[in-house]
Amino acid sequence: MYLKTVLQGLGSKKTLDAEDLYKLNEATFNMPEEDTMDEKMTAKLYSAVEKAVAAYSSGKFDKGDSNFLYDYVALLGTMQNQHFFSQKQNQAMLGWLKDALGQSANGKEEEKKLSQADVKAMNKLTEDNRKLAEELTKLKELSAAVLTLKTIKLPEADSKGKGKSPAAGKTDAAKEAKPKAKAENTSEANAAPVDPVRKELKAQINAAGRALAKKKREVIEKYGIEPGVALDHEEVQPMLLKLKELKEQYAATKKPEDETPEKPKEP
Repeated sequence: MYLKTVLQGLGSKKTLDAEDLYKLNEATFNMPEEDTMDEKMTAKLYSAVEKAVAAYSSGKFDKGDSNFLYDYVALLGTMQNQHFFSQKQNQAMLGWLKDALGQSANGKEEEKKLSQADVKAMNKLTEDNRKLAEELTKLKELSAAVLTLKTIKLPEADSKGKGKSPAAGKTDAAKEAKPKAKAENTSEANAAPVDPVRKELKAQINAAGRALAKKKREVIEKYGIEPGVALDHEEVQPMLLKLKELKEQYAATKKPEDETPEKPKEP
């Protein structure tokens, strides 16, 4: 698993740079759908995010690397939307993301009051996460039910008489074809090809997140406006709406068969 390799590399580094954050974001966002995240791997990933937050909050990173802020914001934008994190962890990452977007050009946090747009956006993200978690649970239950139905065998009709009728011959042929078809289905299931549409949407969302963070910084520096107001600026709003639209399209392409439910036990 590429993500495991990236986490091992981060664990041995005392100081993180923009390239580390980019690799962690890329490994998580582009993680193959057949890979699973257990509790141990989830805990390691969350610890890596906390390490990045600590580096950013304490200022222990290269201030001359302008990409660090963009990769930091993009990383938190990806992580706060992952279903394998707990609700408490998602809320923490949303808070870190809000703090990062509220930083001034010199990196020091300014005391400010959240605008109505900020509050609305935060509430919307929280509600979207809740709905996605509920939808994922329903899809897993549906997929398990479909797999159970496939294991039920229909009764076979007895064929009596000296000779076999044409229908009996077809039945025998069907029986012979079943093992072959089953092997082919198993091979196709193991292959688990990645949907090219979903892969392309992943790439677009990743790029849109980085572009949004960069544009917000540019607007703050260009017009000298408050960071909390930057998200409402006419140059930033289209990019924010585009990112939201891409995420909704990505979620809509999720199919029940994409999940790999556990095989039911034989009675």
